[in-house]
Amino acid sequence: MPLTVLFVCTANISRSPYLERRSRQLLAELVPADAGLQPVRFGSAGTAGIPSQEMDPHMAAELATRGVDGSDHRSRGLTPALVHRADLVLTATVAHRSRILAEQPAAVSRTFTVAQFATNVDTLDAGLTGAALLADRSAVQVLRRPAGGDLADPYRRGPAAAHASAATIDALLRVIIPRLV
Repeated sequence: MPLTVLFVCTANISRSPYLERRSRQLLAELVPADAGLQPVRFGSAGTAGIPSQEMDPHMAAELATRGVDGSDHRSRGLTPALVHRADLVLTATVAHRSRILAEQPAAVSRTFTVAQFATNVDTLDAGLTGAALLADRSAVQVLRRPAGGDLADPYRRGPAAAHASAATIDALLRVIIPRLV
């Protein structure tokens, strides 16, 4: 059964949809479509999602420069059911993580910031991946260590902020995605 990863930001129009779609692309580079495997499924939502809102044009443009189409993305709000169904919840900021855990404390062993997960997973045994990584209690304790910072919100800050955000996200995803497969 595929691992389900949910990315969370504020409105689900900049960071989390970029994370979702870019993750799919990076996963496809590791696991060819003709392999018949879908080891990870990605989704995204916002703590204050704006129903049916399109993706921020500057972040969509960043995706486009990487060969990914974001034109059909529509924002959705975070629900308890989405968190419950996810094997891994990765948030853009500590505040997003805190909000989720205040409402759903049982999700503590599978909810991390993107930076926290990327920084800490890099310190673990490289052979520990996918569902086994998330099932290993000692690994989860390492993953829960504070690390990294929040992903800056590029919304309404122009193309330079979107470019910087995309570059930061790409660097983190290049650490995360191989560890999920």
